[in-house]
Amino acid sequence: MIKVFFETPNFTYCELVGTFENEALYMACLPSLEKVAKEHGYIVTESLQDNDPLEEARILLKSAGYYTDNLWNIQDVKGNFKCTDEWAYTILDKSLNSEWIMEQIWYTIKEVRES
Repeated sequence: MIKVFFETPNFTYCELVGTFENEALYMACLPSLEKVAKEHGYIVTESLQDNDPLEEARILLKSAGYYTDNLWNIQDVKGNFKCTDEWAYTILDKSLNSEWIMEQIWYTIKEVRES
């Protein structure tokens, strides 16, 4: 991930103005960013940060249209119940795929769409 900042030339002030998931997109936008920064008396600086593999996977899935803002992990179960990883996964699978939960999700999607 590339975080982009506008900073004063003497580096006494900076403001985060954007984040980019890939370098190609950042490089395509850089001339415009530099123009806007110059118009306001700033320079463009950036900070490169490696995403962890789970964050990379979430970003990839989200870019493909999947909802990833509410993900469950076996640790969510194990934090409340003493069980093996396999049993925690089974609990999540049966809970999240239950007919009642699926009905509630589709009902809520319809309600939100109509509001």
